[in-house]
Amino acid sequence: MLEAISSVTPQPTLSSRIYGDLHDFAAAIGNESFAFGEGLPGRTWAEQKPLVLKSFNPETFKRTDAAHAAGLTSGVLTEIVVWYF
Repeated sequence: MLEAISSVTPQPTLSSRIYGDLHDFAAAIGNESFAFGEGLPGRTWAEQKPLVLKSFNPETFKRTDAAHAAGLTSGVLTEIVVWYF
C-alpha cells in the first residue's frame, strides 16, 4: 500500500568543490517541511520539473542571507521521488 505524501523536506548538498563546506547553510534549513506547492521545494514538487534560481531573492527564497553567507549566488532545485515497497 502506498501512503500519500503531504510534505517535502529539502536536503541540500552538504559540500562542493567550489564552495567548500555547506553545513551552516544546511543548518539554516533545519527540518522544515513544505506542503505541495508551498515555497520553492513545494513548487518544484508541484511543477514536477527542475527550478533554476539565477539569484536569491528574500521575497521568494527564505534563506537568502544564509545562502549568501555560504558564498552561494544561485541554485537548482530538483524533484527526487523515492518509492518504498
